[in-house]
Amino acid sequence: MALYYSKNYFDKYKGSFGCVSEEDFNLVWEFFPKHLPNGKLLDLACGSGAIGNRLKALFSKLSVFGADLSLNLLTWAKFPKCQSDALYLPFRDNSFDCIVAGAAFHHFPSIEKAIRECSRCLKSNGVLFAYDPNKFHPQRLIMMTDPLRHIFYRNGDHAISPKHFKNILIKNGFKKVEHTYVSFWSTDASLLAKL
Repeated sequence: MALYYSKNYFDKYKGSFGCVSEEDFNLVWEFFPKHLPNGKLLDLACGSGAIGNRLKALFSKLSVFGADLSLNLLTWAKFPKCQSDALYLPFRDNSFDCIVAGAAFHHFPSIEKAIRECSRCLKSNGVLFAYDPNKFHPQRLIMMTDPLRHIFYRNGDHAISPKHFKNILIKNGFKKVEHTYVSFWSTDASLLAKL
């Protein structure tokens, strides 16, 4: 199986890896579908559960499950979880009402395979909620696209074109595809990232 980085890439973190600040989560929450209080949600590439833990706290009856490649990070998630590759999810067809993928798809070696797996695991009226680095943000365009991508991101991460992402979703059976642009701030952002 092709991976951009070894399975232990994120194992260098010896605690929870909460890459979603309170401000960023509030932006996510603003766009999150609110009609799922009793459903089943998959936090795809959940890491230590930064998003799933918060959603579980907001919806006490929501069943949250997590999947991530890093076993070390999974130990911090406070909901049922399993170690798995997003391209080969171990769930039955039509298992989830919603899949959340927070800053995840840019790590996957095949966006299309991951979307196919999401489509397979979602119920027919299910929702995929995802956000990722925009390829056309000036910093991402320079640092996360070829030929410079391999200098700045040795793990193979790549920025994603919103139009390309939307086309893959539609090709794989997603009916109503909406997107918007938001800016997340990092506490250690470079000058280029702040532009």
